Amino acid sequence: GFPQIGERMGSWQLVAQLEAGGMGVVYRARRADTRYDQDVAIKLIRPVHLLAEPAVRQQLFDRFDNERRLLARLNHPNVARILDGGSTASGIPYLVMEYVDGVSLTDYCSSHALSVQARLQLFARVCDGVQEAHRHLIVHRDLKPENILVGADGEPRLLDFGIARILEHDAPNAST
Repeated sequence: GFPQIGERMGSWQLVAQLEAGGMGVVYRARRADTRYDQDVAIKLIRPVHLLAEPAVRQQLFDRFDNERRLLARLNHPNVARILDGGSTASGIPYLVMEYVDGVSLTDYCSSHALSVQARLQLFARVCDGVQEAHRHLIVHRDLKPENILVGADGEPRLLDFGIARILEHDAPNAST
């Protein structure tokens, strides 16, 4: 079945649900063995999608795998990093990503009463992360404040590359 809070997935134990979006459910998890003291975010395909017809379900699994491959190519302080991945015992794929203890870009700007100059400096760091993705020919395709979290360190991090696309795989005249 679908993993529940308290269950273990590989080296990780699910602690709390963070959010549920269109395709996935994201949990906060903690390293379950004693090797490291680390919190992560684990993303799984939403349970409702697992009930889809086999062809639709395979499409979702492929999209999920695409996100894993895209994130594995990126290593930048303004992009949430992928740390691990796998499948549950029942075959549900998951991604283990850097946990960003933060708030959305707009909430951060409001709660810190940032000046226009400070907002632009923060946005320039978001653009650094986007530029890194573009350098790897990856287009995010869903940039919005909710997909950019600003951590306690003040650094913004891009999240949710679920519908991103690798440009080199598109035909020259492909519409997106």
